Amino acid sequence: MPADDTPIYIAMVIVVHIMAVFITLFFYFHYIPGFFASAMWLCLLTVTCCIVLRIVKGAVIGVLLKLDLWRGNRELELPPSAEWPE
Repeated sequence: MPADDTPIYIAMVIVVHIMAVFITLFFYFHYIPGFFASAMWLCLLTVTCCIVLRIVKGAVIGVLLKLDLWRGNRELELPPSAEWPE
């Protein structure tokens, strides 16, 4: 499937747009030294991006399958051992 980089970029855009609101509000109402805040947000963004990535990758592959887009526009070739016995 040609879903190499697309899910990663879509997941990053979604997570950063949602988390930017929380980061802005957090720094507006609270003060934490930069090192601790950076460590906290880095961990939170990493975990959130990993969770969203699974959902987005499934959605992208589902769309590609629905549109019948295979890499190289060729039929899926199965090895002889994977075919149904007659």
